[in-house]
Amino acid sequence: MERYDKITSSLWFCFGLFITLKAIPIGIGSLSNPGPGFIFFLSGILLCLFSVIVFLSAYRKKTGEAEKVTSWSGIRWGKILVFVLSLFIYTYLFEKIGFMGSSLLLMLYLFKGMEPQKWSTAVISTVLTSLVAYGIFVIWLRCQLPKGILPF
Repeated sequence: MERYDKITSSLWFCFGLFITLKAIPIGIGSLSNPGPGFIFFLSGILLCLFSVIVFLSAYRKKTGEAEKVTSWSGIRWGKILVFVLSLFIYTYLFEKIGFMGSSLLLMLYLFKGMEPQKWSTAVISTVLTSLVAYGIFVIWLRCQLPKGILPF
């Protein structure tokens, strides 16, 4: 298994490097004023970083230490289907009730409905996740997202 991890992580590293290099001519800008290639550049860097982590963990793993993996066993298809359906509902509500309203509903459903947690944990996680997403897209990247029913 570690041999396949080394091969695939090397391929993903090359793909991440390709994305990173292709983003530079588009213009990456700066942290305070990101350009059109910024998100591609950042995605490529992260892909390279994660592939190096996978490669190093496969390299350090001793032969015969790999876990027994059975493909497709233990997959909860019902949850996957419900998750995809919730994303379709999110995109439908996105224009109608806005970014924050639809994001709050989606995150609350994911934190409470998909993997049940205590209400306090679910609500706090929902609010923090939605505020971080708002901060990244609206404040930092200055994306124009639908306001909907909420004033922000």
